[in-house]
Amino acid sequence: MEYILLYPETHRHLGLFADLEDMPNVAMFSIELPELNNAFLHFLRRVHTSWTINRYIPLPFREKWYVKPEMNIERNKEYCVIVLDGAMKGLKSSTLNELFVKDNVRGVLVLINSLEASSIAILENRKKFEKANWDAVYTFDFGDAEKYGYKYLGNCYYSKHDMPLACEKFPDEETSDIYFAGGLKGNREDLIISVFEMMEQNGIRTNFNLSVSGTRRLEHNRYADQIRYQSGRWQPYDKILAGVSQTKVILEILQKGQNGPSLRYYEAVCCNKRLLTNNPAAVNLPYYDAGFIKVFHSAADIDYDWIKEDITGEYHYSGEFSPKYMLKRVLED
Repeated sequence: MEYILLYPETHRHLGLFADLEDMPNVAMFSIELPELNNAFLHFLRRVHTSWTINRYIPLPFREKWYVKPEMNIERNKEYCVIVLDGAMKGLKSSTLNELFVKDNVRGVLVLINSLEASSIAILENRKKFEKANWDAVYTFDFGDAEKYGYKYLGNCYYSKHDMPLACEKFPDEETSDIYFAGGLKGNREDLIISVFEMMEQNGIRTNFNLSVSGTRRLEHNRYADQIRYQSGRWQPYDKILAGVSQTKVILEILQKGQNGPSLRYYEAVCCNKRLLTNNPAAVNLPYYDAGFIKVFHSAADIDYDWIKEDITGEYHYSGEFSPKYMLKRVLED
């Protein structure tokens, strides 16, 4: 089987599928915007592709701005085309359908964002998902799998990273008792802030990193002198990993409506860090250990003494999160 992976630039930035890069039967295409030297065209593209505008006034032909993958389909080979949810922003459903109608092509959609949350990858692409004739749809969110009849992907979409290298790139990342990184979306801002306040009140050394986008950038940022806020560009993932390496506990706060884990869970297991999460389904995930993973519902029921303890997680991770396992999963009916 030959695989063609179409994934968004955000996943390339995060290195989620790095394990597949040297596999001879996998062709990878990052769906991204090319560099533009013309200032007017750059402004026009920014307006045309802006989700802030398109959520109210859907503009046609936005995919024309993106780099087109050059897929070479040979008649004597079998192909599985894997499309990640966020990649649909630069693809046309009709073009995919022309590809999927071929007898030697299997077309699958892989969702690693929850349909019931507020991820932009879902909000701006959901209608396009529904117009494509997929052979199968796989989701990381077991709740979405049950509700929509999709196939459950499991946890096979995270490539383990080189932590020492990340620390070399960002040697000044501060040490902390608890580390959090995430966007202010999905109706979780109040919970994030309430947890931060309780951490500070209990003498916990915090390292909170919040990204803001869209109209949220125009609003007041609470505790801006203690919390790192960022907008306009991605925070380097190596910087996040450096922060993870310098903390005792990783904090995970999911968007409302999300049941699958965030990257904070994978980082905890791969980096042997304890995890504090508001995901009640964490007890059913691989490598769950009550000593290293604690579930909370509000800031009031967090064990702050546990956070201060000098305990290292010991998960004995053996590579099951690798997207190499995804290649087999997307062939199963």
